Amino acid sequence: DPRAALGADSKALWAAGRRVAMLHSLWILAATFFTVLTYVFVKWVPPQYEIWDIFFVRSCYMAFFAVLMAAAAKTPLKTKIPKAHIGRAICGMLALLINIVTVQHLQIGTAETLFYTMPLFVSLFVIIEKMRLGERTDWVLVGSVLCGFAGICMVLQPSCGSHELPYAVLAVLSAILAAGSAMFLKRLGAAGEPIFRTVFWFSAASLVISAVAEAFLSSAAMKDLFTDPMLFAVGICTMGAQLAQTLGWGRGRPLLCACLQFSAILFAVFFGWLFFDEKLESFATVGIVIIIAAELAAAVIGLRSRARRGSSA
Repeated sequence: DPRAALGADSKALWAAGRRVAMLHSLWILAATFFTVLTYVFVKWVPPQYEIWDIFFVRSCYMAFFAVLMAAAAKTPLKTKIPKAHIGRAICGMLALLINIVTVQHLQIGTAETLFYTMPLFVSLFVIIEKMRLGERTDWVLVGSVLCGFAGICMVLQPSCGSHELPYAVLAVLSAILAAGSAMFLKRLGAAGEPIFRTVFWFSAASLVISAVAEAFLSSAAMKDLFTDPMLFAVGICTMGAQLAQTLGWGRGRPLLCACLQFSAILFAVFFGWLFFDEKLESFATVGIVIIIAAELAAAVIGLRSRARRGSSA
């Protein structure tokens, strides 16, 4: 029966497509590896360079990557929703700046664990929005978020002394700002903005703001900024993370990508132990496990909810 053969071929193609998507999802592991490695090099940047110097160098490499990708994809850069791009840029840049500061003053495992609580705050924003609109509340999601916040408290309690606590609070603030950036990204995606256009405008805004800050607040010479090996490594790792993240989220399976991105916490703890002899208290380790479990649960619930809405539509 030709129809039966066609059906079998279609199923084989569908299964092959799923396998390819799963392989592309593994790019997220490379993205988290390069992201954490970026902050390892940030901690190794010589003390004569300030936060503005690191921010400027990262922005230059990000802008270079964005221009290359937009040109390769032949993506038009004109946008009809500049306010969403501006909101995303403000939240994203502040989160990036604060994260650089916290990594310099906290254990890298603690700093990145707190930063990667961002999905919990995204889930919290979604819960608040549903309550405001009078929609049905997913109490399993609420429970996951509450467990995640309990894990945050467990990480903070033994890991941060009194002199480190302000930086730990800043790390949580960075996660909140990153969650705000993610909500703007959600709005941009719903409006049909191509990913390379979104990356370009964020990179352009970062480059402009960091260049102004560099001009007025830094005394470093441009030649030194782009010849220092640690700053060069920061820039290259930034580009590697951006490329891997684009390939993973652009071609992979959303649920698997969402789960794999939490590998950043494991990389951060491992690199902290390997390069800086950082050790977490057992209480904090339990807190990290709770945070990862809560974020995985929130990601699964959120993506399945979106899938159900899509199928019903």
